[in-house]
Amino acid sequence: MTLQRKIGVLALAVAMSGMAACHPHGRAPRAAPVVQPDVDLARALDLFRHGDFRRAQVILQRVSFELPPGSPELAQARYYTRESWFQAGDYVQAASEFRKVADEFSTTEYAPLALLRAGDANLRLWHRPELDPASGETALAIYQELAGRFPDSDAAARARAHVRRLENQFAEKTYKTGIFYLRRKAWDSAIIYFKM
Repeated sequence: MTLQRKIGVLALAVAMSGMAACHPHGRAPRAAPVVQPDVDLARALDLFRHGDFRRAQVILQRVSFELPPGSPELAQARYYTRESWFQAGDYVQAASEFRKVADEFSTTEYAPLALLRAGDANLRLWHRPELDPASGETALAIYQELAGRFPDSDAAARARAHVRRLENQFAEKTYKTGIFYLRRKAWDSAIIYFKM
């Protein structure tokens, strides 16, 4: 046997022993688990109901990729993925993603709920009236859209209470701005805000 042939046989023996080490007792690797989106969706929703939002989110995201487009469960999986972000306090991501659910699944029962939660997420982002009201204005616009698109839905009825809260916060912001100018003796500016 030539030296090259001996090296080749030795390399083959090393490779074979390495493969045997990867598979204990010489068994073949296990087959990939069978994908069961319905079972996984039920498990994720159970985790969600028990407050384990992060684990539910991971399963729901995987289920979203496993379900075929157009399946009724896809809207549910996507909605609850966004809801788990909301419950975990990730309001920025939840706000934009709820909006996508409402647009993508506009004919499902999850569309009005997703719009409501998109507004709620923006409302949570504007928690002090003296701060920049952009999130509050966005929330108000979403609630108004919800009332226009789904006027008879439970979500629209719930949104009306949030609209009243936002109106009060906007009034408080205007009042505080007027006080700010009044304290600085900027009378004209203060009058403008108090007349609003």
